[in-house]
Amino acid sequence: MYRIRIISVGPGGKELITLEALRVIGECEVVIARQEQIEIITTEVTQKVFVCSKVDEILTIVEANEGYITGLLVTGDAGLYSLSNSIMKKLGKDSIEQIVCGVSSVQVAFAKVCEPWVNVRVVSFHGRDIENLQDVFKHEKVAILCDKVNDSKVILKALDTEGLWDRGMRVFVCQNLTMESEQVLEITNSAYINYINPARKEILLLLTI
Repeated sequence: MYRIRIISVGPGGKELITLEALRVIGECEVVIARQEQIEIITTEVTQKVFVCSKVDEILTIVEANEGYITGLLVTGDAGLYSLSNSIMKKLGKDSIEQIVCGVSSVQVAFAKVCEPWVNVRVVSFHGRDIENLQDVFKHEKVAILCDKVNDSKVILKALDTEGLWDRGMRVFVCQNLTMESEQVLEITNSAYINYINPARKEILLLLTI
């Protein structure tokens, strides 16, 4: 029987890890996380700790530790485009003993630009093809989750070809939120896209004026 606990550790900064997340991590016998996540938590010598980010490798580790309380650390909201879906599909919903929610990067992004995020449409191109971009323009507020392939520059160039700057929208690139390298950039026209230096963690915000 699997005893998986999916634990959000927030968008990246240590200050936004919840007390519940720290408590549950401490209860785990096995901890699986990215290197940057390991660096902002405290683990015990009695815990088995695996540094891993690839879904297939994570699933292999989880299967090898069946029966142990296994904490799987995720960034942002544990139920929004996270590993919980992959775990459920592979091992079944009953394999998840607990999901610990946390502060989402989308929530932080809207706070940084001082905008409410009521009725926001969240789109992820993380590990997905860039398609159906016209659907983005049907919504008043859009948050787009990027990855290292489909980064902010790539996605904005694709949106540019779809007439982004004719839509009357404000565009923000939010990078490495809550971390020391955090940046929030407002992009006002297509010329600025070429000056973007993509980061590992990025969110695009499109807001109708």
